[in-house]
Amino acid sequence: MDMVSRDDIDLDFPRSLAERTVQRYAKAMSAVDAEMAAGLFASDAVRIDPIGGDVCRGRKEILAAFRQALPSPPARVSFVAGSLHGRGNRFAFEFKHTVTGVGPEKSLYGIDVFTFDRDGLIEKVEAYWGDDDWREE
Repeated sequence: MDMVSRDDIDLDFPRSLAERTVQRYAKAMSAVDAEMAAGLFASDAVRIDPIGGDVCRGRKEILAAFRQALPSPPARVSFVAGSLHGRGNRFAFEFKHTVTGVGPEKSLYGIDVFTFDRDGLIEKVEAYWGDDDWREE
């Protein structure tokens, strides 16, 4: 098991920077903008989405994964991030990712855990969701 110790967390990291990055991430996901979303990641970031699934290493792989996963028009996306919970440069938040415009409206409910670098870029994402978390609305 991957344990996080106090030494792994930057306790001086400003919460406001994490909040801004998460807001920008939600905006990029809602805009179905893979480039904008990938641009929020550090060049050597790791994305595990979902936990137990594929691991993307580096911004280039993350961009390719976003391009593959995000729907094409006429689909529309709404990504809503809930309140941040955490400390230092590591925060978790609930999200609701809704897709409309192609078949029945469906929403994915899950939890993302982000670790940020000093510049506010995402170093690591651990996404917690499973197939049962997709729901028709």
